[in-house]
Amino acid sequence: MVVLQRVYTMASPWGGIVELKRKEILLLSYFRHNARLALTKISKEIGMPVSTIFDKLKKYEETIITKHTSLLDFNKLGYATRASIFLRTPPQNRASLSSFLRGHPSVNTVYRINNGYDFMIDGIFRTVQGMEEFLEHLEIDRGVTQKSVHFVIEEVSRERFMAEPKLVQ
Repeated sequence: MVVLQRVYTMASPWGGIVELKRKEILLLSYFRHNARLALTKISKEIGMPVSTIFDKLKKYEETIITKHTSLLDFNKLGYATRASIFLRTPPQNRASLSSFLRGHPSVNTVYRINNGYDFMIDGIFRTVQGMEEFLEHLEIDRGVTQKSVHFVIEEVSRERFMAEPKLVQ
């Protein structure tokens, strides 16, 4: 059997392009799928020496892996309200609002966006009332001029991009 080694290029968040071979993308998908998986098991699955995997992991941690983390079921922790919230604010308020959002305990993720809004946040709250109080504070004290709230009814899929080794093979 002949296996072609294709080279894939990916944009790097630090500027420039990262070139990865198919096997390296497969390795990254194993890390994305389960970062706690033993390197020896990954080695057997993809046919790459453990020492090579270890070296690549260390290299990736300096370049393209930004964080090792666990995905939690927030409902089971008592956080029943989750929403994608789009916010618009005047240009002079953007920096301070960004700083506030990044430091707020109910804000899971903040994105800078375009097309009519300035930020999109993933907010996680114990109650709808808690979320409403947060939104009221944004309008009264933080200069938010427009908002659009979209409640998450059910999580259908999360963190799937490049996280399924069978889809990479």
